[in-house]
Amino acid sequence: MTGNATEEWLLTRLDYPGHLDPERIAGLSGSGVAIVVGLVVYSWFPAGLALAAGLGAGFLAGAVVYRRVTRRRMDREVAALTARRAAETEMTDAQIARMKAKYAGGTAPTAEMKKG
Repeated sequence: MTGNATEEWLLTRLDYPGHLDPERIAGLSGSGVAIVVGLVVYSWFPAGLALAAGLGAGFLAGAVVYRRVTRRRMDREVAALTARRAAETEMTDAQIARMKAKYAGGTAPTAEMKKG
């Protein structure tokens, strides 16, 4: 697969990371809000006012969605890094405990023991 075929294959994948871009989600939701608000306002007010109201509502909705999606992504990354750090700390503590148990007989490690 080359060119467009590769891109189309990637876009059909459910786990494709581009589907969850905050920019894409915010843009789509802001566009939807802008269209709906613009059409609703246009039924009572002139087109210029409806356009301004739709654009304002769309940008506002897009900004809110973008911030929320970005914050959720950062929260997931923080949770993953925290779990990783906890696992590494637990592993380090276990290694220290094994080392202390190994040398608990009262002898300090000699140069030969330190080599391996």
